[in-house]
Amino acid sequence: MTQELNTPTLSPAPVRLVDIARRANVSRTTVAKVILQSAGENARVSTKTAMRVRKVADEMGYRPNLTAQRLAGKQSKIIGITIDTYAPTPSYQQLAEMERCATEAGYRVMVGQMHDDISKLNDYMLDFKSSGVDGVICISHDYPGIHRDIVRMMQGFENVVFVGKTAVDRSKVCWASPDHREAQSNIVKHLIERGKKRIILGIGNTQHRSYIERRQGYRDGLEAHEIPYDPDLVFNLADACDGQPQPDRQSPLTMYLREKWDQLKFDAIIATNDVIALYLIRAIEAMGLRVPDDVAVTGYDNLPMTHLTRPAITTVDLCNHELAQASIDLLIRQIQGEPIRGKAKHHNIVPKLVIRQST
Repeated sequence: MTQELNTPTLSPAPVRLVDIARRANVSRTTVAKVILQSAGENARVSTKTAMRVRKVADEMGYRPNLTAQRLAGKQSKIIGITIDTYAPTPSYQQLAEMERCATEAGYRVMVGQMHDDISKLNDYMLDFKSSGVDGVICISHDYPGIHRDIVRMMQGFENVVFVGKTAVDRSKVCWASPDHREAQSNIVKHLIERGKKRIILGIGNTQHRSYIERRQGYRDGLEAHEIPYDPDLVFNLADACDGQPQPDRQSPLTMYLREKWDQLKFDAIIATNDVIALYLIRAIEAMGLRVPDDVAVTGYDNLPMTHLTRPAITTVDLCNHELAQASIDLLIRQIQGEPIRGKAKHHNIVPKLVIRQST
């Protein structure tokens, strides 16, 4: 005996509320109450009836008429989210968490992907508007040179939340952001408590806002322990790792680190992210040094592989679920017309230091 599956049947013509009402054997008013949350407070619908109506609507492939809903002043229950096509893994983790949080709140998500291209972002903004989205979350806007233009473009929507602090007047925008400055300061504090004093910050002078904040946090941590800031210890290690094979004694990365070791006698490295941290650990070992005894290494992002490496990598967890939930909550408050003023516009999420064997 085969089991019959209730798969949606899409008809050539749009499914109307009255069509659902006929098949479910209820009134059109009941269907409107269940699906559109309309028909007034006097229309009472039992849980059993509501479940039957939703089931019939799914089987018939019903989709709401967004244009009609907008004209009637109703919400579309759709949230637009923009993200960089080449965003780092944590950004896609945040996107997944946002979709989950939005679904729990009764919203669907539309995603627009672009990379360093304001014209393409504008196309997505037009798509979002034509689809009647209720609000937009911008995960990727931190592009040096055009970041201000992106923020201003996004402000063309009434309801907008940015993930990460913005480059424009913060009193005018809503954002939820990891506190990268505090996270970096905590890393430095941890390393100093482990007896490390010559700490490399392998981020360099990139103008991305999150990196600016991390450099500030690095200096905060040193100053809190009265250790002088040495600019020679701050440089970009990502370029030295880019496209490198597994480091060995003769690899460019190992030779580069050996030169820096001779010059600086460092005892710790703060890497840009977890992947670079792993490269550095392998290069340090190829130099004949020990991690963490000779050189401690920290990552950033808490990727799943960090607890599987040898040694397991001390890193920073960005608390992506909390960040996503704060972003969705902030946007829904805007959508529902709640006044949001002052500090309530901004949510700082302090990332968690995850201590493992590499320090």
